[in-house]
Amino acid sequence: MEKASAKTFSLFANYGCLSSEYTPVYHQCRIPGAVETEELVVLVPEGWEIHSEHGCVMSVTDIHGEQYAFKDVICCYEGKPAFRLYNPVHFYIEKYVTLQIVSIYEEV
Repeated sequence: MEKASAKTFSLFANYGCLSSEYTPVYHQCRIPGAVETEELVVLVPEGWEIHSEHGCVMSVTDIHGEQYAFKDVICCYEGKPAFRLYNPVHFYIEKYVTLQIVSIYEEV
């Protein structure tokens, strides 16, 4: 498996999770109970920063300079992994930033 560079990072697409059977659940690790899991390598969007600890993404800094826990910004938007961009003043979602997938590693 390739090592992720500073411009990419890994996340997992978990399928068949309870209450999300038809939508992938994106997370920084495999979710127990998922029917199928794929490891994705995605590009870091321009202006965003990824903060990792022991190879696991822990937090994300958005283009406004606000830092959030990874689980608070990652989501599935139109079937693809995306970050939620929050308005820093009123804390509503301004837009979704779709992540570009570089490679996919399927579970065996």
